[in-house]
Amino acid sequence: MLFAEWQTNGPKATAARDFICDAFARAVAEARAKAETDFDEAVAVSEDGRRIITADEVVVVTADGRVHSWAPEAFRERKILLASVLAVERVNNAVAQDNKSLYVHTSRLHHFHGEQIFYRNIRSGELSHSRFLTHESMCPVPLPDGGTLITDLCV
Repeated sequence: MLFAEWQTNGPKATAARDFICDAFARAVAEARAKAETDFDEAVAVSEDGRRIITADEVVVVTADGRVHSWAPEAFRERKILLASVLAVERVNNAVAQDNKSLYVHTSRLHHFHGEQIFYRNIRSGELSHSRFLTHESMCPVPLPDGGTLITDLCV
């Protein structure tokens, strides 16, 4: 109705136009603010900045095969480079959390440096934990302080 008033140049066309343009400007500002927040919280970003990953945990396999875990805050200032192909796993149980599964995937990352895996653990339809696995070669140099060496991987 507002758009019709504006288009037909009715008596309230200016007010209708101003209302529509203001609403559009607010929507753009809200979308921009959300995008900035999402980017600030991301741990990894594509080269062109169009794809981002936020995660509850970052797991990095080093060149010598060691596996370290970080809280996401460690990579928010200096982000990990996203590979062109990202394996996304949605699991409906704790498989993404168990160390046997972690061992299988980190062993693979040790040999295929450009591969990355993003786990979204879904419980009762809700995201309960997300884990981003990557190789050191995709990370900022030097790696951030504070990572935890994972030594109890199962075979």
